[in-house]
Amino acid sequence: MNQQRESNTVEHYTPHWVIDVAAHMLSWIDLDPATSEKANTIVKANKIYTQETDGLVQEWKGNVFCNPPGQPSKWFRKAVEQYKLDNLQNLFFVVYSIDRLPTILKVCKQNEINPLVIIPHKRIEYLNSETLEPQTQPLHGSAFIYFGRIDITPSLWSDKYTILRTKS
Repeated sequence: MNQQRESNTVEHYTPHWVIDVAAHMLSWIDLDPATSEKANTIVKANKIYTQETDGLVQEWKGNVFCNPPGQPSKWFRKAVEQYKLDNLQNLFFVVYSIDRLPTILKVCKQNEINPLVIIPHKRIEYLNSETLEPQTQPLHGSAFIYFGRIDITPSLWSDKYTILRTKS
């Protein structure tokens, strides 16, 4: 049975290698606004918001890592709002399904943000939220979005990722 196809949850934890990429780009992770205590054992953010503390109604400060559950657009809009308020400094955002990327990029264009789009050459085997084991046979590709106060061009990863700089 394919766990990912049969899953009844939107909780799919981020693998360590994705956190390593995010930490490299952000230097450190101040906040993960859409997580759990268990998931933060992998992310190691200094501060987290959980389902109970609802990151969508909280202030986001500093370097933010976000791999949101469910529909990513409301989480991304929150990130843009916090960036425009000068709260959020740098963002590393996981787009679970690359099919959602056009919606995210439309929000960027509307807000004159030119993000870095990073598309891994392999599909991400997210971790099962109960066992922390990789879920095999991912159904779709994912992407990462980076934008912030520090302009980064991660050319050293060109063999593992396609990297695009967008323009608004």
